[in-house]
Amino acid sequence: MKNLLSLLFLFFSFSGFSQQNSTIDFTLGIDYTYRTVDADASFNEILEIRDQETGKLNWRAGFNYSTRLSKSLLIKTGLRFASIGYKLNRSDLQFGSQNNGNGGFDPDVEGLSFNYNYYFLETPLMLRLESKEVKKISPFVEAGFSGMFYLTTQIIRVESGDKSISYEKEILPELNKFQLALNLSVGLNITPNENIQFFAQPIFRYHLTEMSGYPIEEHLWSAGLEIGLRKKLD
Repeated sequence: MKNLLSLLFLFFSFSGFSQQNSTIDFTLGIDYTYRTVDADASFNEILEIRDQETGKLNWRAGFNYSTRLSKSLLIKTGLRFASIGYKLNRSDLQFGSQNNGNGGFDPDVEGLSFNYNYYFLETPLMLRLESKEVKKISPFVEAGFSGMFYLTTQIIRVESGDKSISYEKEILPELNKFQLALNLSVGLNITPNENIQFFAQPIFRYHLTEMSGYPIEEHLWSAGLEIGLRKKLD
């Protein structure tokens, strides 16, 4: 009898969450971010520098609001703060301080790198397809777009030779203030009771809009893991 009551409690708990009309999520994501670059031969110098670029870890955080369209389909929007960028390692730069006084230069700067972080406000518009029957652990698929509103750029200059770090923040006028990103994701919902749900989802984002109006075609992208807590509203 005790086992039967426990099963009935679990059934009605999961059924209750599956019938929610709307939820709010609090989410945190860790991403590997980078950019694609396409340019003709006249920009050969920039393309050569690309050999010294790498992607880097970044993050985003915010909240989502979801409402149900049908038993298995939901629409999601929200607001997140996102950091997207890359790292440039330079081993070919020389400065006046390296002049040895004999017309030559001492070895190049040791370990000079620049971290570029582009900050955005992100507003997603996604469709989520879930299993019709909510279990303790159930899969879902999401697809849609995000409006990316450019805020500012942070450039971190790190020179390991003298262990110096400098920070700059500026709004780059050449960057497109609004960029549209494509989002694709799969994930798992974990439902402990009728009011709370946890989720985890690998997610890929690609900015369909170019970063700037320059002849060089640049697109930001990211791939990472998003985790969160979902609360039933009604």
